[in-house]
Amino acid sequence: MKIISCRLKSVFFFLTIVTMLTSCTDPKTLLSAELDGFPNPNSTLLYEYSAVSSSATGDCSGTFMDRWYGTSINIEEIRELFSNFFFENGWNIRLGEAVETWSKKNKEGLYRAGLSTYTDPGAISQEQGSYRLPDSVLQDFTQHQTIYLLGMTFMYPRPAEKCFGNPD
Repeated sequence: MKIISCRLKSVFFFLTIVTMLTSCTDPKTLLSAELDGFPNPNSTLLYEYSAVSSSATGDCSGTFMDRWYGTSINIEEIRELFSNFFFENGWNIRLGEAVETWSKKNKEGLYRAGLSTYTDPGAISQEQGSYRLPDSVLQDFTQHQTIYLLGMTFMYPRPAEKCFGNPD
């Protein structure tokens, strides 16, 4: 009886570990799934980049993903489409921020998103903070009427609270 009890405890422990490991989804996977749910208005994905980011103190650690698209739709329509999408899908705009930053909190953590639009590919810097756009992508930009960058950051709950307080 003691052997069975010990084996059951081992099996229970193993199942607990497996459950914990499978329930922790990679932030890049979460970001990709979230961005895949956004509208794709006659657009071509031209470039995607993601990386881990952190503040100097390490308190504001997260993962970001930038997706660059080209489309024949004008800037006003793109902005309206995404603004409506954010409002209709539970995203909140953060008041007092210099740029439109939308946020959504769920059980996984905090998502923050922003949209930048361009009609002049020459106005897009090759240097994008922590990464550099390849020359071939800059060339691809010239083939589209409008270029837009949909950028998103994901933070697990504890870093999000340290960085932003309670961002509901």
